[in-house]
Amino acid sequence: RAYDWREWWALFVAMIPVLFNMISRRMNWLLLVPAVTARLEVDFRRPVPVGSVLHIDARIAGIDGRKVYTRAVGRLGEDGPVVLTASALFLQVPLEHFLDNGRKQDVDAAVAERTAPGNGLAVNP
Repeated sequence: RAYDWREWWALFVAMIPVLFNMISRRMNWLLLVPAVTARLEVDFRRPVPVGSVLHIDARIAGIDGRKVYTRAVGRLGEDGPVVLTASALFLQVPLEHFLDNGRKQDVDAAVAERTAPGNGLAVNP
């Protein structure tokens, strides 16, 4: 059965913090240091209609040792009103953290993605 988001509004609302977490984790990925989410806070400032297109502007707000702070703003439409704001704290961890606690296929896929030709992150391509 295909599901219509209008039938699953609670799932839609629950997915918004997941989306912000994924975007913030991608910014950490650009730092080339593995990190885990320590805190994530999303403030709903206005209603977000189900099926809306959110434009998200996310930034690294600061780095303090192993701590990486991020901030994000979600708008309805490219220049629309701010409907969501988010902040997150990530802790940089050694790769062994994922080797010891992650699923092997996920770790292997992440390593393959980082070292794939053309992604701009391969060492000595």
